[in-house]
Amino acid sequence: MFRFANPEYLIALWLIPVLIVLYILFNRNRKRLLEKFADKDLHKFIMYSFSSAKSKLKFGLILASLTLLILAFANPQVGTKMQEVKQTGIDVYIALDVSRSMAAEDIKPNRLEKAKYQISNLIQKLRGDRIGLIIFSGDAYIQFPLTTDYSAANLFLSAVDFNSVPQPGTAIASAIKMAVESFDSAATDKAIIVITDGEDHEGDIDAAVEEATDKDIKIYTIGLGSPDGVPIPVYDNRGNET
Repeated sequence: MFRFANPEYLIALWLIPVLIVLYILFNRNRKRLLEKFADKDLHKFIMYSFSSAKSKLKFGLILASLTLLILAFANPQVGTKMQEVKQTGIDVYIALDVSRSMAAEDIKPNRLEKAKYQISNLIQKLRGDRIGLIIFSGDAYIQFPLTTDYSAANLFLSAVDFNSVPQPGTAIASAIKMAVESFDSAATDKAIIVITDGEDHEGDIDAAVEEATDKDIKIYTIGLGSPDGVPIPVYDNRGNET
């Protein structure tokens, strides 16, 4: 943001064109008087110490100095202005299942990595919306709160793995309840997206959904995996399946 602290001094800039006009008139009058005083051939002898180029340069420097002096008095300022902006985006919490069953490879490379890839794609499409991530297995934890720092969001998302929540299980209700409690009072649309491959085994999911509904928070569920079920691969330290 650019502004002048004392813009009233800028009116003095009108002096610049006035001085230019006066300078031109003065030179014309001086030349006219000189022509009346002596022949044109004698001018260089009478005005031997006068240089037209030096005179113009000197006058130009005077004008430049005067202009800078006026601008200095006007006090130009460059900076930022703090302004409260009403948030118009939506707030979204992703509740991501990180239980061991998400290691199943019926979706390549596995269920969890595929879910992370889709979440990352969603983050890249956001414009002014806030997003947060809750990870859950037998319990729920906030991986990162609501934010518009999408680079940081992707960084924290990439760190999620099957060891992020040590307790086994599928606590969907806890994840929903934590998301509901983590939303602030901002007057924005709110939503929870649950990404999981199983049923809730740890809490009362109906009560959690009812609490969210009472607060006008929409819940969307994305199910992963085959309905028939698949074995969960186990790998040794060398990455070989056992």
